[in-house]
Amino acid sequence: LRVKDVDALSAATKRAMTVTRALGGYVASVNYSTRGGQRGGALLVLRVPITEVQTALGELTSLGTILRQQAAVLDVTKRADRESNQIAKLEQRLETAGPEEAAAIRAQLKALRAKHARLLRSARLAKISLGLTTPALATAAPRSRLDRTLDDAGSVLVRELQFLLYALIVAGPLLLLGGLAVVAAQIGRA
Repeated sequence: LRVKDVDALSAATKRAMTVTRALGGYVASVNYSTRGGQRGGALLVLRVPITEVQTALGELTSLGTILRQQAAVLDVTKRADRESNQIAKLEQRLETAGPEEAAAIRAQLKALRAKHARLLRSARLAKISLGLTTPALATAAPRSRLDRTLDDAGSVLVRELQFLLYALIVAGPLLLLGGLAVVAAQIGRA
């Protein structure tokens, strides 16, 4: 999302965190930076309950202008079913297992149940990655051909004036002496 300026960036970042918490989610991470007080950006990773995703998206997209949007759904149903089946099979084996095998099966069950619980917990929360940015600074328009030509002509005139001034500084005293000699010669004849 693009926001107006760094003040709007700060306000939008705070609002996104507030909305996430209000919907029963949490902020997984925030990366916020500004450059020179004029440009900036923020990347937030938000976790919200699956049941609140549409509400969250509606609230979050109202924070600025959408520049790009991407949605991906990861269905964990098959994985959860597979883990449930593995747990059921291990529980059946446990009923008929000897003491040594039972200890190993219990350890496998404990690890698999913990893994399954984490999967179910993560499936209750959707992950939303939200990027906020300020507009790029306006770049100067390229100079026209006429502007470049006038600049070049001005540079040539300045350079010619420099040469003329240099010539006057070097030749000026010689011209003055020559003029005085001509005047002195005419006074001497008179």
